[in-house]
Amino acid sequence: MTFKKNLLVAVMAVLLLASCQQKEAAKVAVLDPGQVFQTCDVCLEGGNYLRGLSDKMRVELTEMQASMQTDTSEDAPKKFQERYAALQAEMQEEQNRIAGMLNETFVKIMNEYRAKNNVGVIMNKENVLSFDEADDITEAMIAAMNGANIDLALPEKAEAAPAAEEKKSE
Repeated sequence: MTFKKNLLVAVMAVLLLASCQQKEAAKVAVLDPGQVFQTCDVCLEGGNYLRGLSDKMRVELTEMQASMQTDTSEDAPKKFQERYAALQAEMQEEQNRIAGMLNETFVKIMNEYRAKNNVGVIMNKENVLSFDEADDITEAMIAAMNGANIDLALPEKAEAAPAAEEKKSE
């Protein structure tokens, strides 16, 4: 009888110790990515940069249109269309570059938050029917994005051109 009691006590002790060693269950968090991208400082800076670039391009096109009134050569409309297409491509490239940098940083920060705070899943707030406000990490993500060091400056094309020329000559 004492053997059974000792065995029972030993099994219970092992079970209690095992339950103490279990990890905390991963949490679920919700996030409004739209709010993050609309309100974080670096995203606003990127939007302002793109608006400024668009305004500059618009001025250039307006000046070209005005000069076409006096330049009646056959090449004028063609030059305008070529420049318009080039500016559109440049704007699209810049939008993609800025959005890519912001999204890359957002994903990195989100994954770091998830790992640091034992969050197993981060869900889009729009797709969740009901949740506890304590699980909303939107403000924390905005603060983290504001603290991120993101350089939105355009890489120097002047430095890239000589490198491309060197490759062509090889």
